Amino acid sequence: MKIYEIPNYKRLEIENILLDINGTIQFNGKISEELKQKIMELKQKFKIILISADTRGNLKKIASELDLNYVKLKKFN
Repeated sequence: MKIYEIPNYKRLEIENILLDINGTIQFNGKISEELKQKIMELKQKFKIILISADTRGNLKKIASELDLNYVKLKKFN
C-alpha cells in the first residue's frame, strides 16, 4: 500500500491496481519487456490484478508470466 497526500484535497491510500490487458497493456497479444519491468516494480508496493474478457485467450498465460492474479470478465450481449 502507498499513501499519497494531495495538498488541499485529501489523502489517498492505494493498495490495489487493476489492469485491463486487451488494448491497454498488450499490443498484438504481447506485453513489452519495458512494461513487464514496470509492472514488476509496481508489485513491490501494490497488489496488481489483471482483468479481461480474454478475447485473445491469453489471459492465464500473461498472468502466469507476470506472476499476477487475474479476473476473467463475462461477455455481455
